[in-house]
Amino acid sequence: MPAPTLPDLRRLALGGAAVAALALAGCGDSESGDAGTDPAAVIPASAPLYFELTVRPDGDLRSDVEAVAKKVLRTQDPAAEITKAIDQVVKDQDGASFDKSIDPWLGDKAAVAITSLRDPEKPDFAVAIASKDNDKAFEALKGDGKDTVEAEYDGEKYLRETGDDDLVAGPAGDTFVIGTEAGYKSAVDAAKADSQLDDAAAFKKARENTSQDDALGFVYIDVLKGVQALTASEPLIASQIEPLQQALGGATSVTAAIAVDDGAIRIETAQQGLPAQQAAGDPAAALADLPGGTVLGVGLGEIGAIARQAIQQIGAIGPVAGQDPQTLLRGLESSLGLSIEDDLLSWMGQGALFVQGRSLADVGGGLVVTSKDPAKTKAALTKIVPLIERFSGQQVVQRAPAGADAGFRVPLGDGAPFELLVGLKDDRFVVGVNPTLVQKTLEGGSGDRLGDQAAFKAAAAKVGDGIKPAFYLDFPTVVSFLALGAGSDPSFQQAKPYLDAFGAIVAGAKREGDTYRSRFVLTVK
Repeated sequence: MPAPTLPDLRRLALGGAAVAALALAGCGDSESGDAGTDPAAVIPASAPLYFELTVRPDGDLRSDVEAVAKKVLRTQDPAAEITKAIDQVVKDQDGASFDKSIDPWLGDKAAVAITSLRDPEKPDFAVAIASKDNDKAFEALKGDGKDTVEAEYDGEKYLRETGDDDLVAGPAGDTFVIGTEAGYKSAVDAAKADSQLDDAAAFKKARENTSQDDALGFVYIDVLKGVQALTASEPLIASQIEPLQQALGGATSVTAAIAVDDGAIRIETAQQGLPAQQAAGDPAAALADLPGGTVLGVGLGEIGAIARQAIQQIGAIGPVAGQDPQTLLRGLESSLGLSIEDDLLSWMGQGALFVQGRSLADVGGGLVVTSKDPAKTKAALTKIVPLIERFSGQQVVQRAPAGADAGFRVPLGDGAPFELLVGLKDDRFVVGVNPTLVQKTLEGGSGDRLGDQAAFKAAAAKVGDGIKPAFYLDFPTVVSFLALGAGSDPSFQQAKPYLDAFGAIVAGAKREGDTYRSRFVLTVK
């Protein structure tokens, strides 16, 4: 039977598009038996990175995936559209198609893993695909045999691609593996030994800590193993593994699960092994308190506390440019003529960044911070002015923005039509570029809050598990701005119907012991 060769399957497996597309289309029926093999069972426990995708979802997950795919792909039969795209990839092989050449052996799950970083520029990897019939997979990839030669390792017959690429394919346990030769051999070894990733304690814990019941995909990154592998050949760098890990927040692993329901695509991440740390304010509350009509908002939490934590983390890493961080900080304060703690951080409470505007004429944005001591904030403004003039070369206009009790304006370049507006009213400190928007934000308290908007509340409700969003993006407005820039560009016009399928994007996080859990939600209209 004519079939796609190993180069064809490489384009499918390594490009990732076909496997992901299969899952998004809910293509094919799930079957029992070997089709449900866990790909992690043939990945070595030492693998620093693992990404798994359900390519044949069933039950509620299949229904949800098909519902989303219909909206995004604008078709009532997304599986047929995806199959057609795959057929285009393998069309060079006379008579080859998804139905004839791939469907007979493709199982329920597929995974991509980095198995070794001995050469960071060319890492070893394995694409492990659950197989219903390894013999059929072997014959399908072999094709007419012109592009492959047969070899054998530890009793397993495999295919090696002819040419310069170190790419092979063959069975390993109940999966079929495509990858570098070293990656394939490590999969064969793992399948026959007690060193599989799915039995590793850290991997098991990561799976348990990440929602799996309705997951379409799963990502696992072993932070420490990755850092160790990348620095193994550099003794000087290897000695700094602990500081490097601290710079990464102390996380031992990072995982992510991808889930789909009828109205959203949801990604949940979990960072494990983080030291206990006091939350720096309430980013979700800061986001919800932004003005209504916000297109992009990011709740930052308590600015002063966040800055202190950052300074502490830098100090924990060690000397910077050969100097103690605290010495550098004192030198900076002496140069600036102010105390970073007393003059700035001490009064900085909840903060958020935002962008507003539905057209180029009214677009604007800035930073809003709740002052814990307005008198200190007002005093800080007088100290900041000479620093701005000193470092920017611009003459500060000592006139507060409309609606402010105190503040100033900074021209953005010679003859520029815009000014950076800095203002304080009661306990609200605002920095922005749109006079109307800055005034609206300073005055606040009018009941016109982002948290009260219907679109925001609908998107926030989809995050779930008690997580409140600290990030919000009105994606339809972004698309409208892209349309203004693209004009009649045919590529954009072709993509726009798919972009129009998405609504708001929200994200939030919470801490549970030594695990920091976050969720990113892309709503589908």
